[in-house]
Amino acid sequence: MNIDNWLKISSRINARKPVDIDSEIFDVAPPEAKGSCLEQNYPKDWLPPSLVNWKLEEEDRVSIGIKITERLENFDLVATRLVAMATERAITPIILSTIAPSGLERFGFRVERLAGKTQAQQDACEAELKQFWDIAIVIEAADILKMR
Repeated sequence: MNIDNWLKISSRINARKPVDIDSEIFDVAPPEAKGSCLEQNYPKDWLPPSLVNWKLEEEDRVSIGIKITERLENFDLVATRLVAMATERAITPIILSTIAPSGLERFGFRVERLAGKTQAQQDACEAELKQFWDIAIVIEAADILKMR
């Protein structure tokens, strides 16, 4: 993403919390994961697009994983700090979440759900996503709040 996209995300950051009306309108549980986290929504014979056709925009950017395992109160502060990292240090944050919704979708971040019921399944999914997004390091979202 370029700096204009990050500035658009920054402009959407707001401390007000949206009201979750899904649970009131729909009486359904979140869908269960089936298969590996990157394959669960694709048919068995699906092939990823060729990189010749889909070149990466900015190959010199570093991706970091931001892991969310529990609901945080200050998602607006986390979002603000992630946008600062993205714009000032050319870092692309990829949100790795075990909860749905993670809380950062509303700002426009790339959120990947860590599928699986057991810790081993979630760890395997995280390893798969780290390889897919070429993530250099994973930081707990709660630790973002401790940064100064």
